[in-house]
Amino acid sequence: MAVITIGAGSLGPLYARAADESTLRDRLTSSASDAALHFSFTRDIQTEADLDAAAALGPEPGSVKAYPRTLVSAVLPARASTPAQVAIGDVGPHTRMIWRADACAHLTLTRGRCPARAGEALASERTLQGDYGWRLGARLTLSNLPQTVTVTGFGDPAQQIAAVTVVGAYRLARVADPFWQGHSYFDAHPGPGESPDTVDALFVDRAELPPLFPARVQVQVDYPIEATEVRLSGTAALAADVSRLRQLRSDPGVGDHFSTDVLAVLAAAKAEQRLIDVSTLLVSLQLAVLAWLVLFQVIADAVEAKGSEIALAKLRGLGPAATIRFGLAEPMLLVALATPLGLLGGWLSVRLFAATELVPGTPVDLTRATAVAVAASLAGSLAAAAAASRKTLRRSVLEQWRRTPGHQPSRLMLALDLVLAAAAVFGLVLLRRAGRDGSPQPTTLLAPALLVFAVALLGIRLLPLALRPLLPMTRGSGRIGLFLAARQVVRRPAGLRLAALLAVAVGLAIFAIAGEGVASQNRELRARVEVGASALAPVQYEPLRDPVAATRKADPDGRWAMATASWLPDGGGSVTGRVLAVDAGRLAAVAYSGGATPAPAEAAKALLPADLPAPLQVRATRLRVRVEAVELSPGARPHVLLTLRAPNKPAINVRAGTLAPGEHQYTATVGCAGGCTLTDITWDRPISTFGKLTGVVRVSQLEFFSDGRWQPLDSGLATAGDWRPKASPLGNSEDSLSVTEGGLQDVYSSQTGGSAGITHADSPRPLPVLASPAGLVPEAASLPELRMTDLTGSAAPFQVVGSPAVLPSVLDAGVLVDVTGLRAQLPAFDSEASWSIWLGPAAPADAIDRLRAAGLVVEPGATKAGRLSELGRQGPALALRLLVVCAIAGSILAIGGTAIAIASTGRRRTFELASLRAVGISRRTLLGACVLEQFLLLGAALLLGVPAGYLAARWAMPSVPQFADQTPVALSYQPALTGVLLFALAFLLLLSVTAVLAGRALLLAAAPARLREAE
Repeated sequence: MAVITIGAGSLGPLYARAADESTLRDRLTSSASDAALHFSFTRDIQTEADLDAAAALGPEPGSVKAYPRTLVSAVLPARASTPAQVAIGDVGPHTRMIWRADACAHLTLTRGRCPARAGEALASERTLQGDYGWRLGARLTLSNLPQTVTVTGFGDPAQQIAAVTVVGAYRLARVADPFWQGHSYFDAHPGPGESPDTVDALFVDRAELPPLFPARVQVQVDYPIEATEVRLSGTAALAADVSRLRQLRSDPGVGDHFSTDVLAVLAAAKAEQRLIDVSTLLVSLQLAVLAWLVLFQVIADAVEAKGSEIALAKLRGLGPAATIRFGLAEPMLLVALATPLGLLGGWLSVRLFAATELVPGTPVDLTRATAVAVAASLAGSLAAAAAASRKTLRRSVLEQWRRTPGHQPSRLMLALDLVLAAAAVFGLVLLRRAGRDGSPQPTTLLAPALLVFAVALLGIRLLPLALRPLLPMTRGSGRIGLFLAARQVVRRPAGLRLAALLAVAVGLAIFAIAGEGVASQNRELRARVEVGASALAPVQYEPLRDPVAATRKADPDGRWAMATASWLPDGGGSVTGRVLAVDAGRLAAVAYSGGATPAPAEAAKALLPADLPAPLQVRATRLRVRVEAVELSPGARPHVLLTLRAPNKPAINVRAGTLAPGEHQYTATVGCAGGCTLTDITWDRPISTFGKLTGVVRVSQLEFFSDGRWQPLDSGLATAGDWRPKASPLGNSEDSLSVTEGGLQDVYSSQTGGSAGITHADSPRPLPVLASPAGLVPEAASLPELRMTDLTGSAAPFQVVGSPAVLPSVLDAGVLVDVTGLRAQLPAFDSEASWSIWLGPAAPADAIDRLRAAGLVVEPGATKAGRLSELGRQGPALALRLLVVCAIAGSILAIGGTAIAIASTGRRRTFELASLRAVGISRRTLLGACVLEQFLLLGAALLLGVPAGYLAARWAMPSVPQFADQTPVALSYQPALTGVLLFALAFLLLLSVTAVLAGRALLLAAAPARLREAE
């Protein structure tokens, strides 16, 4: 018992320190890029020595302990053009020429080789797949390089021009590779409006830089953090060093920049550590107090068992001091010997827990707090030994030799118990209110102990009253076992005290198991909603590989994979959160639900209007349309304009001729040999026309030229709903459509600046979306139209068809939409979005390989299991897990204390049982009485502890912190009964074994010969 008491005392600070170290390392590892030091120095570089000097402007590597090394880049923004572009004066797309030490080791080469000398460059695979004319071996002219002054220092800035040959193509080896430190080197996207596109960086060898000198170069110096080098004891020094760096760089030179969020990361870790420290203290304190009380009772019973020896010592003339030494020497010595064993047990327990639950390599250190806790536990144990022995040591010799000590109920003790129970209930209410009024508080972990304490205290007090009716009922009856058991329970205060401790231990264990069940359920729920599916596979988007089509190819049945794209609209539009575009037809098979998210099947139904026609896909160089102009307003006549869209390209508008009265064929030359989608036919107003244009036209046929002949395009012109009026953002055109025998009829009119027409309805307009609360601008409800806008200026109007509190992945700040409809209306969406493949529970083990075989560049990404593990290492989860271990240990401790107490007090009981055997009562009857007596005491503890612990979990868990941060996911606080019932059943089995063994032990010692000891 003393070993456990000392171990419980050391457990708290040991565990808290290890959990704090784990939390710190976890935070630094997960926020490695934020915690790094990022320096940027823009300098006019004349020589390589100047470049080295610029790279050394930051602190010496290792001068700040957590940052032992640097990663250096030289960056020059440029425009890159092919010889054909140069010939027509086109300087090509924006890019950056970059040298970064050891970059090729962190890239995957798809073709060619790494640059090894001046004049060579490495381009991204998706850039070579684009329509920029770049290819392996192409010679690129780099212009618009950063200008610097001439060598003489006079005259206009020198315009730098360089040329490189593309010798290889690359992809990222890993999207989340910390080597890149969050730099946006791979941010290819279309240019806004008519501006040129931006392509991924060109990587060059360092030998490429000297020929460009003198040049204005941005030198980026990153100091990656080594999380394993940072310990709790060194965080103050680290924060001080970084603060000094901030002060030194508070007034940087022109073009200089320094950034780091390590102080914010340390602050977040510190806040979580405070939560861990308080929670751990409260949890370990409860175990320590319980162990102290059990130790008190065990020592009291042990000293009581030595009562006859103490009385004999007094008769032989031992003085008070010698008597005290005689009575306390043995328990005091055992407590002293238990101290190192308890400390070792606590350390080994935490070491085992750290190896299984915390970040690998987490140290378990003995600190000053541990020493103080062990000293306090030792002092408490010695005090418990002294207090437990006081009554026996002060008792008179005659009282000591009584076979059965008298029991006189004390009204003062009853009043004290009532006051303590009332105080416990009052404290419980205050703690729960504190957790409810603000954010959940760790001090609420004391609430269950108070409730269980109050129930046990009053329940055990009422037990003799509940059993008292059995006394007259069994008097004069043949039920001797029940007769003896009832009287023993009613008259034994020591047994009731042990039952009360056991009830407290059981109640705490039930609360801990139920509470951990609630927390585990909420961690599972949060991980499901935040990740969205069982696993994510990030995609490196390339124009020639459609993520949606490739995913459908890898999983044709739609059972386990779904293409998704996360996107933040340019300029926001009506959206303030992230847009999550999903292949909605697969949502039900792949995505998770729960935590206030809509059911995937319901979400898919809301996002996919029924009976949409298939997109009009064409692979041809010419298109023609048959149009009959039934009526045309006098004057200027509109042009027939076909609008097509190629993947990842802006819309293409091609004229097919000018409308003329009667029925005619209108032919247009289109660049769609690689595939396009026909989206609109517009009656385009001539730019010089300002009056109103009206007319009635009928469109009867669409054809494409392929394989040397004209072929009909199944365009649905005779099907109502396959085409709709062309959208008019300014309201300056109108179309009224109807299906007639002559084709699709459009009665149109347009005002100045507007053009009428028809749009193929293969994507809904406005798009149906589900929007969570913070996903839209505050004034969304009052806007005449909601829209998303991409970098090209294209807009996709949408309407909100549902407003769930939380959506998968984007949570409470996002929008869920079908990816097919969104892509059809926003040409730049594919390249602007971040693509990933969601894998459902039915995904095969080789899912990633199947996606790669379908042509996607994917890699394993976030998983629900990984997120669950991260949440399980947060402070509140660690505290609840410790509570489970401590509470179960406390229950076993209480049972052990009960067994020891029964054995210690058995001497007096054996005289009674021996007397009963001497008068002829059978051994079987006495065994039944002994076992029934233990069942009445121990069973009462179980009956009081189980409901009290479960009620405490129901009442307190909403006020107990579940996570170290806030979450919009709706949590559940209903404890599951399975774990509670399993523990109660196991505990009942253990109690039964204890009761039977205790009864048999008493009966074995109660031989009639025992009575001769009185002679």
